[in-house]
Amino acid sequence: MIQQRRVKVEEIKRSAKLSREAADREKADGVQFFSALKCWVEKSQDDFIKTVEEKQRSSKKQAEGFIKDLQQEISELMKKAAELEQLCCSEDHLHLLQRFPSISSAPPTKDWTKVRVHQRSYEGNVVKAVAQLEVELRKEMEKLMEAELKKVQQFAVDVTLDPDTAHPALILS
Repeated sequence: MIQQRRVKVEEIKRSAKLSREAADREKADGVQFFSALKCWVEKSQDDFIKTVEEKQRSSKKQAEGFIKDLQQEISELMKKAAELEQLCCSEDHLHLLQRFPSISSAPPTKDWTKVRVHQRSYEGNVVKAVAQLEVELRKEMEKLMEAELKKVQQFAVDVTLDPDTAHPALILS
């Protein structure tokens, strides 16, 4: 009886050790999976931020180009206005008549009434990033489920039931 108890103690210790090892393997697999998931999320976030920043840089560059062109036109118009003002104050009427045709014509300007900085659409970028992340996650989930299935299949055994001794509610084929 004592010997049986000692054997049982050893059996329980072995079971506890196997359980601990299985738990450690499962934790390691989980940590590996969630670490990869964090990397995917961080990469998706980085890609999302780059996309939004690229769109914003494009809008900013366009706006800066428009501002530069407008400031150039303003500068030219102010220069013409100053020349006209100087000629108007001049006592030399002959000089005024000689210079008037070249100064009185307005410098070539652009029609800015329809020019707009295009508002970039930032909507949908988060959805696209999350959708891509979801695709990657689904792929990994499939791999994980295949690995789990292989683990479970290791313990699969063929069972043959005797129709005469099986429970009557059990349907055997």
